[in-house]
Amino acid sequence: MKTILIVDDETVIVEVLRDVLQESGFQVIVAMDGMQGTMQANKYKPDLILLDISMPAGGGVAVYNRLKQSIETQNIPVIFLTAMPPADLESKIPFSKDVTVFRKPFKNKDLIDVINKTLSKTK
Repeated sequence: MKTILIVDDETVIVEVLRDVLQESGFQVIVAMDGMQGTMQANKYKPDLILLDISMPAGGGVAVYNRLKQSIETQNIPVIFLTAMPPADLESKIPFSKDVTVFRKPFKNKDLIDVINKTLSKTK
């Protein structure tokens, strides 16, 4: 069973994501801010991280940068979740082949498809 870490400060989003992921057969870990997200990633070494860009105690980009600097977490794939307009993203996200951006609001099936596609690249 693959483990996914959700890092998002919006309780409603976290609850929806948790339900959708668990129904799809994933084990779920939750962090409500960037500091918790970094700690949970280091503790549990999830198979994938869903990471909100805008949140307190370390925004998503700061969390991403910390994860990529650590040998323990640098290879964990990250999918950024955001409602931010595309034009604003360019200056905030370190675009590379390892970065996936998924827009809020989302369709559950589309998110699961992106997660499965991302996980299939890490086998």
